[in-house]
Amino acid sequence: GGKDGVVKVWNCGQLESDVAVSSSHTFSPCGANRRQQQFRALRTVRNSKAVAVGSETGEILLFRIDSRGNTKAEQICKLEPEQGASACAVMCIEQFDTELESMVVFARENGTVQGWDLRRDSPSWSVQRVPPWLG
Repeated sequence: GGKDGVVKVWNCGQLESDVAVSSSHTFSPCGANRRQQQFRALRTVRNSKAVAVGSETGEILLFRIDSRGNTKAEQICKLEPEQGASACAVMCIEQFDTELESMVVFARENGTVQGWDLRRDSPSWSVQRVPPWLG
């Protein structure tokens, strides 16, 4: 993802046989206001063909990548910032996969850290204003 709002997915397995590999999927998700967004963070979701993308406006978007030749990605879920909260960019995303849950953890520019169990459509937990000295 990048400032132009375009996400490209590459098949790194093709690099063994060809150094001029093009992206296998390219898509431009739109935000709530239907404008392209700038993306700050992207993480693949283990044991699935999906990516989580964090935006400049604080949204987390989850996309399923179709590996059957279709170059489009389907948005399967979106987690928006809390009502009334000012828009703070998502700075990093990490994903933890266990037998019990698939958790996407992300940090926003204002120091908020949240966990999102992908089986739900709302955050599972939140830590407000983590001090900068904790990293």
